[in-house]
Amino acid sequence: MTEAQRGSAAAAAQEFFNSALNEAKALKGTYESSAKRRRWLAIILKGIALFGGLAVATLNVYHVVLGVIISVAVLIDQLFSNYGRMMTETIATDAVARTLRRVEGNYNHEVLDVIGANEKGDSERARALLMDLARKSAKVVRDELDRIRTAVEDANIQFLSNLNLDQAAPANTPLPKAPAPELPKAPTTELPKAPSPDPSEKKD
Repeated sequence: MTEAQRGSAAAAAQEFFNSALNEAKALKGTYESSAKRRRWLAIILKGIALFGGLAVATLNVYHVVLGVIISVAVLIDQLFSNYGRMMTETIATDAVARTLRRVEGNYNHEVLDVIGANEKGDSERARALLMDLARKSAKVVRDELDRIRTAVEDANIQFLSNLNLDQAAPANTPLPKAPAPELPKAPTTELPKAPSPDPSEKKD
């Protein structure tokens, strides 16, 4: 491997790590924005339920109207699982943030070995250390993101299963099985058949 190829490999590993960090930051922003919207909706619905109940208890008018408004607020939260989804997305946001802090902190600590090798003039070892550090750090980030995404997806499936009206029926619906791919068959070579003996020829 040439010097240019080794240098490009180190740069590719670093770029792969940076890409994983950017993906994590984007995912964190997505969860955080959605959680904030759901938080405001949860506060509004909770306020309607609390202050509406207080108004029903203290006022002598509009009991029916206030009761309907409170019921609608409760139904909206239950129907769309707003509170549950808000908690899931908030926990996911915190999980991504912890992953970023842990990986970036470890990277900043371990990169000191790379700097030390460079200062000693051992550029080959410094390059190898940087490649290994970037590759392992990127893998940790992507593995954690996959785990977090899977947990959020499982929670969303559970929220959707709560919409099932038939409680006697199973809430989980198995995914249809994809047909197994057909593997290409190896070409077969037919052996030539031996000629059949002539019946007119008789053995002596």
